[in-house]
Parts: sequence; structure tokens; C-alpha cells
Amino acid sequence: MSPDQRPDDTPRTSGAPCPGTPRAGTSRVGAARPGGPRSGVRRAARLLAAALLGPMLVACQPRAGETCVSWVDLADEQDRVEASGLVVDADVLGREGTRGMLGVDAHVWEVEVVDVVQDLAGTASAGDRLAVASTPQTCGGGDLYPDGDPLDADGTVRLYLTDDHQLPVEGEGWSLITPFDGVAPAP
Repeated sequence: MSPDQRPDDTPRTSGAPCPGTPRAGTSRVGAARPGGPRSGVRRAARLLAAALLGPMLVACQPRAGETCVSWVDLADEQDRVEASGLVVDADVLGREGTRGMLGVDAHVWEVEVVDVVQDLAGTASAGDRLAVASTPQTCGGGDLYPDGDPLDADGTVRLYLTDDHQLPVEGEGWSLITPFDGVAPAP
């Protein structure tokens, strides 16, 4: 094989050898030689590093079909209301299933409306029961709700909801505007 060829016969873009590979007829000072006393130690160190770092690297990869979203910070009440089609104070009654959202199965909760704060479509009123998807964080490498599902709440909470899905969602219905800013304590 010529110095300009890789083992798979793909031409290199320059005549330089691969990084870390000694040129023919040279050796690196202190380099472990196959079968030498330091080759076993370096191999063990590489295996240990792969065992420790491998799961963390895999955990950062999205699941197949999962959509990764960088969520806008809506920490201000006015911003949350402006981003919502429906804002209600509601009691969370319990989980009622899942809905495909962002390529994963988001938890869906049944809530009972106590008070309507804003309803752009004019579709909700006190006493209504709604199915609300808890928008997942996604791409966190495991748990969709690493800080706990925000709709797993006791008592009356304020919900900032949208049904204007510009993100991949299966089916119709309300969901939290973001995983972080969709639920707040009711005043």
C-alpha cells in the first residue's frame, strides 16, 4: 500500500499519514510496541475509558424518529400567555394515556377547568374536561421528564396550552407550550 492510500483503498487528500501513525521507517519515542510492556496498560486504559464514556455518549443521542427541540425561555407570565392559545386554571385528574409528540410517546393527562384566563378560540369553560399532552423535553438521553412530569401535580395549577402544533404531533388536542413553562402555580 502506498503512503497515499488508506487500508480501504480510498485515496487520501494529502500525502501525509493518518494522525498518530508513524511514517515508514520511524518510530515514536516511548510508543508502546505490540506485545511490549506498556501495550497492555494502554489497551486497558482505552477499554476503561470506552466503558465509562460510551454510555454517556449513547445517552446524548436522540431516539429513532425523535425530534430535538431547543425551547424558548418563557419565564415571564406575559410571554407564556402570548404564546398560548388557551390559559386555564385547572385540577389535574390523572393520566389517561399517551400521544405521539416529537417522535416519542408523551403523557396525556385529564384536567378539569376551574377558570378560563384566556381562550383565543372560545372553546373552553369552567367544568370542561380536557386531554392535555405533557410536552416532553426530548433528546435528553433517557427520561422524557427528567425533573418529573409537570402535569403530575396536586391541586389547582395554571396551564399554558397550545393546539397550534408546528412540531410533529400525532392527533389533535392541547399540549403544554413547552416542557418548562407550561405549568405554574394557580394564583
